[in-house]
Amino acid sequence: KKISQLRLDPRPGDVIVTAGGTKKVSRLFIDNKIPKSKRDTWPIVENSQGMIILVHILQKILGIYIQNPIYMW
Repeated sequence: KKISQLRLDPRPGDVIVTAGGTKKVSRLFIDNKIPKSKRDTWPIVENSQGMIILVHILQKILGIYIQNPIYMW
């Protein structure tokens, strides 16, 4: 059974659940000044239901951009 997967293709409309609600991944990139040239291959981890649970590196910097940990297992 697949628990989570890494993908390198952020899609339009991708959102992540944060402590304050939801945030579009595209807005996360803009807010953190990630160059457009790097966004298409930015690592994203999603759980088996297709919910984004981690946006690589940015979640470590911002802390709150990790979905409820119960979905990770």
